[in-house]
Amino acid sequence: MASSSTSARSRPSGDHLPLIMCPDCGEVQVETNISGVPGPNMGRRFYKCPIDSGPNKCGWFKWEEPYVGILRRRQTSAIRAQPRGVHQAEQGGMLVPQPPPARRPQQNTAWGTNWMMIALMANTVVNIILTIALIGRM
Repeated sequence: MASSSTSARSRPSGDHLPLIMCPDCGEVQVETNISGVPGPNMGRRFYKCPIDSGPNKCGWFKWEEPYVGILRRRQTSAIRAQPRGVHQAEQGGMLVPQPPPARRPQQNTAWGTNWMMIALMANTVVNIILTIALIGRM
């Protein structure tokens, strides 16, 4: 965990993770800042709900390390909920939808399918032979 704390503390002040809607109240986007309070957390980045006073106070708060976990869980959930055939690309640590690649016309012949299987099997055999050769040299 020390390495993640170190990387979070060495991150430039303007460089922050993507901001999401507050996980607790869902009313507003979270905000981020760097702790200026003297002590062990000085210089640490945190994320919090801006609704931190009044009758509708939310008070949600996370240091950067746990916030990364929230983003990863959301990213994984979004990928699982995605319909088949939807492709994504990484942008700034988050996945964003991308159009599917252009499809090549399918070969309708049995020879095309068999040729692909032969090529895959040949590749597997070559990999096995190379692995055995490398193990033999050890």
